[in-house]
Amino acid sequence: MFYSKLAELNDHKSKYTDIPNLSTLKVKKLEKDQRNSQLNEYLDRFYIKSSSIDSIGPSRKAVLQSYGIETARDVSKQAVLRVPGFGPSLTNNLVEWREKHLSHNQG
Repeated sequence: MFYSKLAELNDHKSKYTDIPNLSTLKVKKLEKDQRNSQLNEYLDRFYIKSSSIDSIGPSRKAVLQSYGIETARDVSKQAVLRVPGFGPSLTNNLVEWREKHLSHNQG
């Protein structure tokens, strides 16, 4: 009985002394989440259909849209490669277009 209570108290003490570390981790996660949210909001402003992207004309833009890829936020190498007719070259054009918007945001 005594040892089980002692173990329980030690467990509570460990949790108590770890509070500053947990707090720091939670703050860092909140900051990261806020940054990601702001970045996604920013990228959502750039629509593929109204942009000039090398080798991506209206019909390819329509195909992208039918696969849920409408803004710079939606563009990722993995997502675009899943779209029929989009190989490495077209995918790289889209990813580079997205990266230009990211670099303008950070500069």
